[in-house]
Amino acid sequence: MVSQPDKIAWNIFDQRLHNLMMEFEDYHNAIEANAIVNADTIKELSMLTNIDESSLREIIKEVEEMVEGKRQDDFGRDFTGKPKLSAPYYAVKVTGALFHTQGGLVVNENARVMDKKGNTLPNLFAGGGSARGISGPADWGYMAGNGLLTATTFGRLAGSAAAKLIVEFS
Repeated sequence: MVSQPDKIAWNIFDQRLHNLMMEFEDYHNAIEANAIVNADTIKELSMLTNIDESSLREIIKEVEEMVEGKRQDDFGRDFTGKPKLSAPYYAVKVTGALFHTQGGLVVNENARVMDKKGNTLPNLFAGGGSARGISGPADWGYMAGNGLLTATTFGRLAGSAAAKLIVEFS
């Protein structure tokens, strides 16, 4: 992505994903900041994102072919059977960065991910940049090395807890 013009790319999605993301405060903030564009047609999306219309149509066609199982993804992802992209379209500008998730998922002493009520989610573990560490729940508490700390510590805890689950269910 960083070799692209202006070092940006566009993440394009549709109403189905927009509706799912409406549950997140960060997404609402992005909408309020005009970071999300929406369009009823590919032509309009092309104009809003400054992406060549024929190139945009081609990539959408390629993704549809992946959904239909007629084409392989260059990055090894499997889109077979997933919903096809449909209007209205949404897009957000993205770029690469050398950072990690700050705040992250709340985990217990066994690196098991917990919901808002403090209940563990079945068979879900987190560590590293995806888990909340000693830096705290927001971007203001960043401490250098915290991602590595939680990766090694929670990685070991998660591995041990997952192994116990396997033994339990065997």
